[in-house]
Amino acid sequence: MHASLQLARLKKMKYWSRSDKGGQSPKLSQEAHPFESTLDSESECAASSKSPSDRPSCFSLDTEEHRECQQYFYSENTARRLVEAVLAFYEYDNSAIESNVCCLCTPAIAEVLHVEYNMNVTLLDIDDRFAYMPGYHHFDMTTSDPSKFGPFNTIIFDPPYFGIDMDQMARAVQSLGGSRPQLLVAFRRREEQQLLRAFNAFNLRPTTFALEYARVKPAKWTNYGLYANCDLIGIKRLKGGK
Repeated sequence: MHASLQLARLKKMKYWSRSDKGGQSPKLSQEAHPFESTLDSESECAASSKSPSDRPSCFSLDTEEHRECQQYFYSENTARRLVEAVLAFYEYDNSAIESNVCCLCTPAIAEVLHVEYNMNVTLLDIDDRFAYMPGYHHFDMTTSDPSKFGPFNTIIFDPPYFGIDMDQMARAVQSLGGSRPQLLVAFRRREEQQLLRAFNAFNLRPTTFALEYARVKPAKWTNYGLYANCDLIGIKRLKGGK
């Protein structure tokens, strides 16, 4: 790790320590599935996202997950490992990362990059609590126009598990990523075949990466998988996958 980035990381840890209850080490919450499914409109979901803090953190237990919006945050371990994979691929080049990486429904990834590394990647999400990050754009999969953004070389996507057509999600990613983006998608293993069919153009495969959600019981973590069309540090595709 570059010395300047390591120093920034140590400084930013103070921010997370303050934001968590009781001064305990912050547990990275689970990553977002922030698109509406049970709400009548995206405005309701956005309105429910208001927080007394002007800088809420996915790492703080004070930041509630909006389950009505299918919102879950990754564990700190998961978020850091995903960020490290991205940093290594782009050789810690701030400009390249900010230009090429899109966090689609993954505010914790954007937060790590912003708070620890002073990088402002594009974050597309329906939760306006994260608008304090310069790269944030309010985005609803059902109504927003993805062609206004990108194209991006790397997309990290943690979509809602139900309520939105998978083909619609795949079309949005296609618009954001151009011809051949690197794509990482978190999804439930029991819907793996549906996911792989919908995202057939991206040649996704299951990976060895173990996903953790901070407010999901550890016994259920194996219900979720990370799918990718590329190999990165710590993220390897399984052989024989589609």
